[in-house]
Parts: sequence; C-alpha cells; structure tokens
Amino acid sequence: MNYEEIYRHECQIVYRRFNGSLESVGNYLGRHYISTDFHNAKRELPNQVKNKILRDISLEISR
Repeated sequence: MNYEEIYRHECQIVYRRFNGSLESVGNYLGRHYISTDFHNAKRELPNQVKNKILRDISLEISR
C-alpha cells in the first residue's frame, strides 16, 4: 500500500468511529498513534492531499 492508501484506510476507520465528524477525526488523528505506516503517511503526504482524502471520505460516507 502506498501512503495515500494507508492514510485513506485509517481515516475511513476513524471517520466511521466518530460518526462523520471531521473535527473529531482531525483531533483524534492529531493526538493518537495509529501505526508506524500511518505516522509515515501523515508526515510525508502534503496537507492538500490529506484534506482531499478527508473530503472524499466525508462525501462517500454521507451518501
């Protein structure tokens, strides 16, 4: 899996856990250690890509 796939997968899990609250997802991801792969993905991906992934997940799940 590449960094985008890793980030997307973990964000989907957390997003579902918090019932679609982007603010809660952002807070959780910023404060909790998920995995080494996720940590590396979070560090290496540009903010634009991370924000796009979160928006995409929000749209997918809210349908």
